[in-house]
Amino acid sequence: GALRTILTPEMKVAPGLLRAQVLGLAATRMVRVLPGRLHDETVVDPAARALLAYTLTTSGCQRATDQYACFRLNGTAGIDVALGPTEGASLAMAGPTFLEPGTQGESRHPREWEAVH
Repeated sequence: GALRTILTPEMKVAPGLLRAQVLGLAATRMVRVLPGRLHDETVVDPAARALLAYTLTTSGCQRATDQYACFRLNGTAGIDVALGPTEGASLAMAGPTFLEPGTQGESRHPREWEAVH
């Protein structure tokens, strides 16, 4: 829905943007958006090139000591979150880290993980 509408233009112009994750849209839920086949020029059908969006529960991973553990990034315990009023959100720098899943959510071998900031 709305999150795809906001993120699609951003992800179209930034092929290096491999994942967006949002906490706080709903209690105990997180939304993960992946580019899927957005940049695959061989796919003609626009619906097949739509962003992939998943709603995931946070109940199994959110902890008092690391509320960002659901992002599956290394080093999120004790992270400093800053208010970003012009962005309409609270922001934090959690990198550098490694991006484990692929652009379509598939598992990848550690040799294929990408370093991200």
